[in-house]
Amino acid sequence: MTRPDEAEETATAAESRRSEDAAAVERGPHLFIALHCDAPHLGGARYSLAKLDEVVVTRASSRSAEREETPDGRVLTLRVPGTFVSRGHARFKRVRDAWLVVDDGSTNGVFVGQRRVDRATLADGDVIECGRTLLVFRAALPSPRGTPADAEPAPDDARLRLATLLPELGASHDALAKIAASALPLLLLGESGSGKEVAARAVHALSGRPGAFVAMNCGAIPDGLVEAQLFGHVKGAFSGATRDEPGFFRAAHGGTLFLPAVVVDRIPRTTRRRTHAPSAISPAGRASSATWRSRSPSCRRCAGRR
Repeated sequence: MTRPDEAEETATAAESRRSEDAAAVERGPHLFIALHCDAPHLGGARYSLAKLDEVVVTRASSRSAEREETPDGRVLTLRVPGTFVSRGHARFKRVRDAWLVVDDGSTNGVFVGQRRVDRATLADGDVIECGRTLLVFRAALPSPRGTPADAEPAPDDARLRLATLLPELGASHDALAKIAASALPLLLLGESGSGKEVAARAVHALSGRPGAFVAMNCGAIPDGLVEAQLFGHVKGAFSGATRDEPGFFRAAHGGTLFLPAVVVDRIPRTTRRRTHAPSAISPAGRASSATWRSRSPSCRRCAGRR
């Protein structure tokens, strides 16, 4: 039983960690390139506005960004491709704590939402169109300290599957990349469609494991066949078993077994015991499970490394 003084020390330590985590995160304005309609293959980009006075958007044959000190202040020049972008298209200007967008004499105009503007004060989440290049303004985006001011994921980035323009999510991806090469099993939580299998495939690619990535769709397998699918079966073991099958665990030997939407309640108890039995399977790779909810605390134990 925990003594009152121990409970107080634990609560104090937890509060201290929360305070440290909060202090390690800064909030500041950011400008995102969301889409080049004429060159969607370029992907997005993020630029911090925290230490800037102005952003200039101009046309070029390829995308680039340059920060410089000028007599008028600190300026970021964004050069973007596209025939609808003018040489002098738009300027974003800091005015006290706010940011304005100003049409710099463009041919095709500057739009905030669906409205063409000559000058407008930006609100958090505003979408700005400059010659078929879509930008998004964020007024106070949280960023861990040490986050690079600019982010433009390269197409040949080995971690492209985990690429993100959001600083906080990027920090989580950095931690996940470190875990990838470890011996730890993984449990990925998230709503349907949030990218759990994408993350699992990225972890497998980063792990360097020689075996295959095998995804098991638990929801499509009848309850009575879960064990046979996991551990394999011989021909004739049940109706429809027309050939020997090694099972998902052996198919993922030396690699990663991904169990999406796994719910432990529908896996036979004997199967759960065998998952943890050292003699059940030869040394394989990592077993990773993912679900949008857990019906039982034991769900955290169903993903084991062998």
